[in-house]
Amino acid sequence: MTKERVPAPQLAATDGPESPKPSRRLFNRLSVWLAAPATILLTVTLVVILCTVGIITQKTIEKNWMHVHQRVVIYIQTQISQVTQFYLDLSLIPAIMEGRRIASNYEDTGEETYLCSILSSVDLRYDVELLALRSLTDATAVACQHHNPLDPTAIVAQRSTNHTFDHLYYVNETTYRMEEPPRLFKEATNYGQSIAEVQSSIFDSGKFFIPFVEYASRNATVSYPRRKMWQSGPAHLAMTIVPYLSFANEQEYVERRRTRLDYAQSRAVLQTSLNERLHFKRSESFGSIMLLSKRSFNASDPIIIANNWGQPISNTTANVENILEIYAKYLHISEISDDLMRAALKHVNLQRLHDPNNTQMYNATFTYRANNAMVSWYRFVSPQSGYETIVVHVTECYTSTGQYYVKFGCMIGGAASGFSRGGRLPDITV
Repeated sequence: MTKERVPAPQLAATDGPESPKPSRRLFNRLSVWLAAPATILLTVTLVVILCTVGIITQKTIEKNWMHVHQRVVIYIQTQISQVTQFYLDLSLIPAIMEGRRIASNYEDTGEETYLCSILSSVDLRYDVELLALRSLTDATAVACQHHNPLDPTAIVAQRSTNHTFDHLYYVNETTYRMEEPPRLFKEATNYGQSIAEVQSSIFDSGKFFIPFVEYASRNATVSYPRRKMWQSGPAHLAMTIVPYLSFANEQEYVERRRTRLDYAQSRAVLQTSLNERLHFKRSESFGSIMLLSKRSFNASDPIIIANNWGQPISNTTANVENILEIYAKYLHISEISDDLMRAALKHVNLQRLHDPNNTQMYNATFTYRANNAMVSWYRFVSPQSGYETIVVHVTECYTSTGQYYVKFGCMIGGAASGFSRGGRLPDITV
């Protein structure tokens, strides 16, 4: 019997994959063709959205920065006006008192009483450094000044002796008279100096009284311009001189106080000093601020009369000894210690303010430590007090808007595009 041979199984043999159908291949191709454009479109859309958000954010940041910068302008002007107006108001109190009596010899005992009482009881914020009276006819003087920054009621006084300056003595806080017996506070560096010499150096220099006489002779129907009252004084003192008027009686004073000022009846002058009282808080100024002496800003190295980074403006104080400037050394622009202000001054042209009637604000943007910054400079005349000074202030976008905005706005694209290189700031409602 013959056996049938059964073929052995082929272990290595496998069934091959079936070839894809034509419809499957077409679907795969269509998927690739559709997905690629969609991906590109989504990518482009995302880029456009991000760019748009970035541009809008940057513009918003720049606008906010402009608001901050403009608020600093308002802050500076408000501070100057408030301090100087109070200073002028305080000056006018003894001016009215003196104008209603015949000017006496200021070397008499007790002449310091009403000046010291005003300075002690009214100037509780320590805004005014000193009040001084000088008689133009008798060449006598009396002055009161603060001597303790922590206690505005602590007063010292100086009365002239034989028409020369004397030392400074403590004042009784109750009677506002020099203590008896006199207790020496400080030996005056101007001890023995002639009162007439000081008058010749300051009051008769033509900076104040000649214009005042010319004004009084015109039968003016308005009061003497307050801006003119700030013409005299050393650079380290903000000083005004108020002429005293003598009247026959109170009714004459009431009738004439708002009409023509009569220099011929002036018997004395009041001198007040404001030294380093224009304080600007760094936290509220968002940058650096300085005020320049209007008398020196046209010089090659102008004098700084106030700043907000704490650098002393002179080596002396606003006391009755240093009125002639001979003992004072001032802070000049070349000695500025603030890095931001030094960088800003490279973009400032003070000669644009050469015209005393030019109160236009100029501004410029620049890059400071990879950050946008803006500096403004202008002549400010307080509409309230008439005080005049040159203001320079600079703000950074980083300090103005904060860390978040630096990443998305201030450090992008160099200088901010929202500012011009000159002219006025845009009008902003704040």
